[in-house]
Amino acid sequence: MKKLLLILLVFPVVLHSQNVGIGNQTPNEKLDVTGNINVTGTIKANGVDGAANQVLMKNSSGTMVWGDMCAYKNLATFRAAGSGSWDVPAGVTKVWVEVWGGGGGGNYYAGGGGGAYISGLINVTSPNTISYTVGGGGAGGFDNSTGGGVSSINYSAAGITLSATGGQGVTTTGTTTLTIGNGFGGDYSASASTFLSFYGERGRCGQGYASSFTQAGATTYEIVQSGYGGDAGNSARTGGLSNTLIYNVTTSTTVRFTNALANPVQPGGGGGSGLRILTGSANLGGATGAAGTIIIHY
Repeated sequence: MKKLLLILLVFPVVLHSQNVGIGNQTPNEKLDVTGNINVTGTIKANGVDGAANQVLMKNSSGTMVWGDMCAYKNLATFRAAGSGSWDVPAGVTKVWVEVWGGGGGGNYYAGGGGGAYISGLINVTSPNTISYTVGGGGAGGFDNSTGGGVSSINYSAAGITLSATGGQGVTTTGTTTLTIGNGFGGDYSASASTFLSFYGERGRCGQGYASSFTQAGATTYEIVQSGYGGDAGNSARTGGLSNTLIYNVTTSTTVRFTNALANPVQPGGGGGSGLRILTGSANLGGATGAAGTIIIHY
């Protein structure tokens, strides 16, 4: 009795319509505190104590729970071209996947297209597996190059597939009048048709080369800028950069040649074009495209 009296003297507690107020004459909740609260023990949410580094939050049902600020604290990355499978770890109920297709190769005259990108959130259960394929980069060439491979993931338990096609290679036809074709960026797709939790971006197109002539006194120069490879979707500055050449046509000598890293960068960058001059033999084939990449966040 003495303890209860002491509590009432130190903390003015008000009972109002079965609500309890501390420092509050008109409590509106079961417990309504005006002032600071100091807890030396723990706080449970619906009878459940939190783990280290968790915070109190509401779930999708509006119930207070302990949870992680970051839902995806781990990742599995696959960068080598080829196929495999990934086992869903115990306790994991949702994954965030990112998929890039392989980049297309460049040729003499233009850079290859960048691989597409697609990202999605997939509800999963364990034990189950996610099958994946990482598309390789397309081979560079002279008159022609090849496209990058398709990257994809498949969660067969729910019938979900996400695909990112590779960037296209480049073709050249004709001799007197050149026709440079393809070099387009890859596209993306998702199935089943009811699966809508995804976002995608097409790869960027490869760029063509530029050649010009200038006169300095009795000397003629050809200035050639090769074409950039296309960037992969959602990934800036992954396409192969361009080469630059200044060629003295009068003396058939190279004045300056800058190799600006025509090789592209993963994930899925298109190969930069090589270099083709119109008045000499200092020609280079295009670079091979970069392989795609798959990342599973969980």
